Amino acid sequence: MTNEIVRITKKKLEELKKQSVIVMNRTKDHSENRRNMLFPTVSSYPPAERLEEEWKNMDTRKSIPYLVFYSCREAYDNPDDPECQKTREVASRILSEYVDIIENEDFEKVEAVTPGMWKSMSKKERVSVFRELVSYYGREEFDTFINDLGYVKLMGAYGYTQAMYRDGVQSPDLVRDLREIWDVLQDY
Repeated sequence: MTNEIVRITKKKLEELKKQSVIVMNRTKDHSENRRNMLFPTVSSYPPAERLEEEWKNMDTRKSIPYLVFYSCREAYDNPDDPECQKTREVASRILSEYVDIIENEDFEKVEAVTPGMWKSMSKKERVSVFRELVSYYGREEFDTFINDLGYVKLMGAYGYTQAMYRDGVQSPDLVRDLREIWDVLQDY
């Protein structure tokens, strides 16, 4: 298994860091049950020496919250424990290699488009909305792009709902239109 490069917004990364601090604070308060509700496998995540070996078998997308936790000095820092320092260094390195950060503004352009706006836009305008976001991806990464995109409001123009997204149902018309935009932008 090879690890995929995952793109997340700066906003999402900051949210994950805040969650990491909450988890650590609750752990310090001995609120073990509360921590486990937020972060169910925090105690079973591999230490630094195994993290390097096991990384190639992990799902990048599912591992991001844990990597953020272990790389976040505010959440996971014990200056007296060399293992803590090694784990933070390894997690930080893996994050820098496998997670690309999307500027918030580049994603917000897509998030701002409502179904009504999308329906009234020309192809040229639609391409303009996605130009910066698509620039984070290589030509063969359309499926990754769709996974990273998640659900955004403009999808409602296709009768596509958040429930359908959660259930893994795809809209062929939506995918076709996004593919057309993708192809135009990849040819630039």
